[in-house]
Amino acid sequence: MKQIITLFLLLNVQFIFSQIPCDDHYLSINFDDTTCLSRLSIDTTFFKHNIWQIGVSHKSVLDSTACHTKAIITDTTHPYPINDTSVFVILSLVTEGAFYGCRVLNGCYYVQTDSLKDYGKMEFSPDKGVTWIDMLNDTAYSSSFIWYSKPVLTGHSRTCRYFDALFGDLASVFNLQLGDTLLFRFTFISDSIYDNLGGLMFDNFVLYDFIEGIFKFLFY
Repeated sequence: MKQIITLFLLLNVQFIFSQIPCDDHYLSINFDDTTCLSRLSIDTTFFKHNIWQIGVSHKSVLDSTACHTKAIITDTTHPYPINDTSVFVILSLVTEGAFYGCRVLNGCYYVQTDSLKDYGKMEFSPDKGVTWIDMLNDTAYSSSFIWYSKPVLTGHSRTCRYFDALFGDLASVFNLQLGDTLLFRFTFISDSIYDNLGGLMFDNFVLYDFIEGIFKFLFY
């Protein structure tokens, strides 16, 4: 049944993207335009030397066609530096779909780093950043994150890859209310050894809700 639901969702992504790309029931961030970029924040307050940049890649490995024309990249031109921690955050709100049903997060990534020593993280906060849950490695809430395509954010992906996560029953697990803020944090970390590598790229983020396998959009 889950496989059928997932296939149904994927087949309808392009249709809904053209209709309501910035609605909290369906939030799409495509860096080829600026429609929803207000939902994404590159944190230069706590990370003043943040290397995340939005634009066309000029790196030979993370090239401009790896995922799509524009993306968010650990510097569009230079290899990532040593001793780096860079962060960006995506904000969305709890809607009826996430409250009574499920929320899905998917997108694309490309990585070229020193395996294990330099890496990316994906985290989720149900309380406006007070608590951060590691979506890739957490065990306490692992049953709340069902990965259909789990990203490996270290080493060399050698192509643009897809990731897809299902959040089951967010409201009861995290005591959420309608209108509460959901934060998704993406971090890149490097060690003290310079590797002259491309780093990490993300593109085409999509957050959407569905109830009993039906997109929330279909109820409008």
